[in-house]
Amino acid sequence: MDQDFNYLRFYKIITAKWYYLLVATLLSILAAFLFLKMANPDYRSNASIKVDDKKSELSELISIKNIYDRSSKSESEKFILYSRNVLTKAISSLNYPIEFYLPREYFGISSIYPQQPIIIQTHKIPNGKWRNTLFLFEKINEREYKLSYTLNKSKVSKRYAYGEELHFNGFAFRVSAISGPYKSYYFKFSNLNTTFAQVKQSLVIDDNQNTNILSLSYTDANPYFARDILNAILKEYQLYDKTQRSLAIKQTSFYIDTLLKNMAVVLQQSGEGMQQFKTANQMLNISSNGEKLLQLLTNLEAEQQRIDIQSLLTRELQRDLRSNEGTNNPNFNLQGVDDPLLISLIQKYNLLTDQRNKDLTGFPAQSEVILQLDEALLSVKNAMNNNINSQHVKNKKLQDYLVTQSNSIRKSIQTIPVLERTYINLQSDYNINQKVYDYLSEKKLEAHISTASVTSGAQIIDQAVLGAKPVYPVALNTYKDFTIAGLFIGILSIFIIRKINPYLYDVESIEESSSIPIIGSIRNQVGKPDNNNILSIDSPASLFSESIRAMRANLDYLVAGKHGQVVCITSEIAGEGKSFTSLNLAGTLCLIDKRVLIIATDLRKSQLHKTFQMPNDMGLSSYLTGIITMDNLCMKTKYKNLDFIPAGPVPDHPAELLHSDQMRYLLDSLKKNYDYIILDSAPVGLVSDSIPLMRMADINLFVLRYGVSRSRAAKLPERLAQDFNLRHMAIVLNAFKENHNPKGYYSLSPDKQVYNRYYKLIDQ
Repeated sequence: MDQDFNYLRFYKIITAKWYYLLVATLLSILAAFLFLKMANPDYRSNASIKVDDKKSELSELISIKNIYDRSSKSESEKFILYSRNVLTKAISSLNYPIEFYLPREYFGISSIYPQQPIIIQTHKIPNGKWRNTLFLFEKINEREYKLSYTLNKSKVSKRYAYGEELHFNGFAFRVSAISGPYKSYYFKFSNLNTTFAQVKQSLVIDDNQNTNILSLSYTDANPYFARDILNAILKEYQLYDKTQRSLAIKQTSFYIDTLLKNMAVVLQQSGEGMQQFKTANQMLNISSNGEKLLQLLTNLEAEQQRIDIQSLLTRELQRDLRSNEGTNNPNFNLQGVDDPLLISLIQKYNLLTDQRNKDLTGFPAQSEVILQLDEALLSVKNAMNNNINSQHVKNKKLQDYLVTQSNSIRKSIQTIPVLERTYINLQSDYNINQKVYDYLSEKKLEAHISTASVTSGAQIIDQAVLGAKPVYPVALNTYKDFTIAGLFIGILSIFIIRKINPYLYDVESIEESSSIPIIGSIRNQVGKPDNNNILSIDSPASLFSESIRAMRANLDYLVAGKHGQVVCITSEIAGEGKSFTSLNLAGTLCLIDKRVLIIATDLRKSQLHKTFQMPNDMGLSSYLTGIITMDNLCMKTKYKNLDFIPAGPVPDHPAELLHSDQMRYLLDSLKKNYDYIILDSAPVGLVSDSIPLMRMADINLFVLRYGVSRSRAAKLPERLAQDFNLRHMAIVLNAFKENHNPKGYYSLSPDKQVYNRYYKLIDQ
């Protein structure tokens, strides 16, 4: 119920000031129109890229494994796309060292990328200060132009000839010609740092859930720049990805090339030595037994060389592992690694390293997540070292066995003649070197094929295209947002004005301040209030008179047909319309054949006698001081059923006179002859004269006037009723205006909600 009541009260407050909302809404629509005219529209280009890896079929065929694989790619790839390396290269690839602008229709400038309407040759690179300087180029004629810029907060304008070299602090350039259709252009030299910050801020990368697809978007006032920079970022990212993939292979290939060059020298020397021996000793062939021993010795020593090379490769891997201590970069390649367990450990190490680099984008280095990964990486490193060491032990044992076998064969060769034996040793060395050279050549070919077959794991799904329509501002959304903001401002203004305004302008303020019921709302009459006429009688068909009749009906409902009711009408200060209310209420009661007496009880400044055009030399004060009797007190007016007692001369002690037993006796006596006795009393906020009258009255009406009564006056009726135990206290709203018409308070019939609230208060 409280929520419903609060909502209803809020609705009443808003609808009472509906014109505030109307003005605020119209102004917001106008502001939206001007904003759409003056705003620089933004365009958006979109692209998408798939970041999961796809291995080359050729690499699969030759069993070359490249460990640049990264799991959970999305976050790490975002970090790479946002990196300075990728973005600065993308910006540089656009080849737009000078930015050109045109003045906008209303204010500001807009970029005209990729147009270059002025041919400018730069001879020296401008420094940071001049890179942020905006130049204004203005064509004068075919030979001259004017260049304007701001230097040390002072505007500089000079005329130059085309082709003339301009020298500034730290750089120089010349304007050769103008090719654009306009006579004026703005330009400035591109600042890579500024452009990088702008691109990084405007670039948005989102990963689609449960996929390895990244959606990229770029928003800029220039749709061409938005498209080109996004495509350049995609291209540079692919190049970066391809470079990183081939890095480990290139390192292994370089090491194999070094071994191959050394082996080529050894092979050449052994071949030349064998040929010289053969020529010098005129040897053609060796015996079948010698041929057999040569073949066995060659195979054994070739296997020894192969094991030595494999040991070299694993030692190179172990050295890289040690040099990589503390960096955790996934640079390890499987080239030359045959052990399945070591292959598995290298793969696990690279996956953990990738996970660590990804998590570093969201966690500090000393966080529990990173420390756990470091611990796991250390464990894998130790396992790799142990595996390599165990391979070295195994290879050493195998080498010893092969050496034993080779020595055994060499002993057999000792039985062969010296000349043939020497030739066999030379031929064996040559054959071993040739096999090692062929083995290294094969590995080099594999490395070259692997390098050539490396492609970027990123696949561009959608290239960026030119944005056809601006994404901001959108006319419909702008009008909607501004209208909502206007309504909010209008509502806020209503409550702010209502809060800071010291005067009463709405019924809701009275309801919040007081629980005293409102018995009537007097409609604001047209023109200036006239106390010389009773409008409820003289203009009975007016809306004003209708509002008085509604209050009369409410009053009649309260008294329930009782005879001789005393109604005291007062207010806080003068000018709130208590006398005006007294006259018109009395007038409308007379129209229903009620005998009414108006007593001017404001003994200090009464003006009622002027309305009835009667003298004020004798009146209530004369009676209370004993000058006249009750028989000479009441005066007939020109209105039927309406009598009047003027205030009389101002006495010395008006409050004491009104508080006397004689005043009480007067009211008790007059009740017998009148249906209603209306007391037009003094303002209760200025003097205390009205207090005794209010205690004698059957009904007390407190007048509040819109725009005249202060907010604090709304609390006064309830305080008077509580302090003096007054009966039947009610509020009358005076000068009621149409926009303040609260539903339920002004109608042509009695409002039973008012009565229910009134009697509920009495019961309490």
